[in-house]
Amino acid sequence: MNAVYFYKSNSSYANILSDVIAMLTGETDVANLSSDCNKDKTTINTVIGNQTVLAGWEVWDDNVSSNYQILRSPYIGGGFKYIAVYVDSGGWITSKAYESWDKDTHTGTNESLYGFTSSFAEVKWRTGTVNNDVLQILSSERFYAFRAAPSSYHTVIMCEYSRDIPWNYIENGYPAICQVLINRAINLGSQPVALCRAMNKSGIDVTFTSAWANLYAPGTKPDHFKNEYTFPQGDIIFGSGNKRVIPLIPLIIGEPDVYGVQLGNISIPCDIWITVIDVVTNYIKVRYDNGDGTYTYLTALYVGTVSSLNFYVLFKC
Repeated sequence: MNAVYFYKSNSSYANILSDVIAMLTGETDVANLSSDCNKDKTTINTVIGNQTVLAGWEVWDDNVSSNYQILRSPYIGGGFKYIAVYVDSGGWITSKAYESWDKDTHTGTNESLYGFTSSFAEVKWRTGTVNNDVLQILSSERFYAFRAAPSSYHTVIMCEYSRDIPWNYIENGYPAICQVLINRAINLGSQPVALCRAMNKSGIDVTFTSAWANLYAPGTKPDHFKNEYTFPQGDIIFGSGNKRVIPLIPLIIGEPDVYGVQLGNISIPCDIWITVIDVVTNYIKVRYDNGDGTYTYLTALYVGTVSSLNFYVLFKC
C-alpha cells in the first residue's frame, strides 16, 4: 500500500492517528477517512501493474492511550512483530517496536531504543497552524514507512530483517523487527537502527540503549553514506528498449564491534532497497523481472540529501 495523505489546517491529532491506523490496517476508500482528511487530494493505492500489496497490519491493542495504538503483522516463518503508532497534539508522528505485547495488561516487552520522546525518531507533520501538507505512507505486512513532505524532518521505517545469525531463530524467541531512522542530513553513521533484543558476540542479550546497529550496503561502511564521494555512485543508463536501468542495492544491518557479523538483511524479506543518488525521482515506479514472466514493482521515496544530491529508498508497494 502506498498513500499520499493530505490533511487540513489545524487537524486534530486524534483524527490524524485514526486515519493513519485505518490506512495501515487496510482502508482503501478515502471517503471513509476523517473529516480532517483532504479527500479531494488524498490517494491510497494497493495495485501497481500486476502486483497487489495490501497494508498488511492489524490493530492488536487500541486501548492503550489516546495518543497511540499497537499494531502487529506476521513474521516470515511464524510469530508476530509489534509496533506502536504515536501522534501528539504538537504535530509529531512516530513509532517504536516491541518484542511482544500483552493486550490484556496493555504492556510491551523490550521496546526499541528510539521512542516517543526522541526527536531523532519523529516526523513533524504540523507546525502550529502551518501545514506540511502531506504524509507519505508506504506499507506491507513486512514493513511500514512514513515521511512528512515537504517537511525537512525524518523518515521512519519499521521493518523486518532476515535471521542471518544462528541464535536468531523464531524458536529461540528473538524478535527480527528494527526501527530504521533516516534524518534530513542522512546521518546513517550514528546508530540509526534500533532493535528490541539481540545477542552480542559475548553471548549476552542486549536491549534498549544497548540494542542498536548501523546501516550498510555491500562493500560500504556507515561513514560511506555521509557524503557524495563514498555513497554508492552511478550514472543514468538505458538498456534494451530504451528503458532506464536502476541498480538496486541491498541494505544490511549490523555492528561488528557489538555482534561480530551482520545481523540481517532488510532487502530480502521486505523488498526495500537503495539506489545510487539522483537516478530516480519521488514516487517514481521501478520494476524488476522475477524471471517467470512477472514483475515486482517498487515505489521510490525521497528521504533527504547526500551533499546536496537526492537520496531515495525504494519499497515494494
